[in-house]
Amino acid sequence: MLHAARMYEEENLPRIPETSRPVFHVTGGLGWINDPNGFSYYDGAYHLFYQYHPYSLQWGPMHWGHVKSQDLIHWDRLPVALAPDMPYDADGCFSGSALTLPDGRHLLMYTGVKEKIQSQCLAVGDGVNYEKYSGNPVIEGCENFRDPKIWEENGHYYTVAVHRAEDGSGEVRLYQSMDAFHWEFHSILAASHNRWGGMWECPDFFSLDGFHLLLVSVMDLPQELFHLPSKRAVLAFIGHWEDDVFSYDQVLPLDLGMDFYAPQTLLAPDGRRILIGWLQSWDTARTLPRHMPWFGQMTLPRELSCRNGRLLQNPIRELDAYRHDPVQYQAVSFDHIPVLPVTAGADLTIALSGDASFALSVGQTPVIYDAQAHTLTVDHHMVSTAVAKLRCIIDRYSLEIFVNGGENVISTSYCEAEDRSIRLSGDAVGDIDFYHIG
Repeated sequence: MLHAARMYEEENLPRIPETSRPVFHVTGGLGWINDPNGFSYYDGAYHLFYQYHPYSLQWGPMHWGHVKSQDLIHWDRLPVALAPDMPYDADGCFSGSALTLPDGRHLLMYTGVKEKIQSQCLAVGDGVNYEKYSGNPVIEGCENFRDPKIWEENGHYYTVAVHRAEDGSGEVRLYQSMDAFHWEFHSILAASHNRWGGMWECPDFFSLDGFHLLLVSVMDLPQELFHLPSKRAVLAFIGHWEDDVFSYDQVLPLDLGMDFYAPQTLLAPDGRRILIGWLQSWDTARTLPRHMPWFGQMTLPRELSCRNGRLLQNPIRELDAYRHDPVQYQAVSFDHIPVLPVTAGADLTIALSGDASFALSVGQTPVIYDAQAHTLTVDHHMVSTAVAKLRCIIDRYSLEIFVNGGENVISTSYCEAEDRSIRLSGDAVGDIDFYHIG
């Protein structure tokens, strides 16, 4: 299975023009992708794996695709890393994570699926080739038990994985190991109890600026909780992990847009916590037209921070090195700004001088701010927020909006990439900084 997938990529990838892809967002080689997996720093480079079905634009038996990067912007494509070819993963190599072992090897931890039974498995490799562990599965499985996120802390290895509780909703289980190969159940870290949606997916657990954060992708989230455009969303539980007990006092959605799911983070060598997610949703993935030989993309990686009790998300600073040909306006009425053509990617920042309404369009995607109601409408979805500053990251098939220095993020994908020109209007006055990204 692995050899076949690699040969299929080798034969078919040269036929896909790079101009059909986003400029700086990760896509699969060909076929379908969804969740980011194994986001890690290994042997001097960032590695990103992803759920991958190379043979079709539809979800299918999951493989692990693989790319790596020096700067999180330009990615080199590597051969398929995992394929479903063992009795315990014959129906798919589902989502998981990665870390570096003390002996220098790269460890992948993933969910193997066989006839609905989901168990946790390992593979070890050198950054290109991986061998599945002979002792798999290392955590015995059941239905609805998946997506391990592994890390090392104070000489111990931990992993969190989601499990369907007896009440039908999701819970996050914590496991512990001394060597990353032999695991014991530790505790239930957190549970929905049907308050925070139904089944959970893709957990992540980490410390950030004096807090501990648990991220989960939620199915069947009650609409009345956050008034999001989809019943699938990503929630951040913010609190503290003390004496092996996680308590939280704040729960918030990580992204207010339609197209964001299954994020994963890593700790960069310089200490930054960096997040990347699937820039799609299951709601739109089944309805968007398939006119390209690939489907699905990842978000731009984001830097996370907690300041004054608020979680902030901002585009990685490495993007700045790719900006060129600036266009700047100061204290100008938006009605007087000409059309800003976007030939590839773009980075637009708007800093308002006062609280005034304006309209912005990126091609056919409308963005409207109502200063009186303090609402921001993006692609017909309304978000309640005052706007003082807006940063828009534009690529061939996506728009990511960072509000007020990353207090809110709104992500959306689209299919038609021919016209992404930016048009501004309204009585607002402010500063405009526009860059092409090539």
